Amino acid sequence: MKYLIAFLFLVIITLGGKSYAEDTQEALDVAKEKGLVDLSPSEPEIGIVFAVCIFENADGTKKLVDHREAINMSHCLKEKRKAEAKYRKMKVDGIAVGNFIFACDKVKAEIEVLENGDWRIVKILGKHHEAYKKKKIYE
Repeated sequence: MKYLIAFLFLVIITLGGKSYAEDTQEALDVAKEKGLVDLSPSEPEIGIVFAVCIFENADGTKKLVDHREAINMSHCLKEKRKAEAKYRKMKVDGIAVGNFIFACDKVKAEIEVLENGDWRIVKILGKHHEAYKKKKIYE
């Protein structure tokens, strides 16, 4: 009796519809037809964002060594304080490593948008010079 029930159960599962992969593919096809899901691979976009830029001051020249993304200037200043604290603690044999300059700035960057809607900076391309143009008073 036990084997009969197990056999019937296997027959029902085998004959009882599509596999999980077929169901998933069908759902993706329907979503694509209706335009609900973009199935194309996400490429980094170029955008203007706030970032904490961390430069190493070596031999009088500044070299970008790290960066952190920020939502706005207030968030940028908070992230800058966190970065300063982190880099202050960096020591080798009790001696501070490097001379760092921290700056909050509007930058042009390659941005990757993650699946959950968050974003991150892939690469900083340079300063956003439009933010530094002197505006006319009457505009």
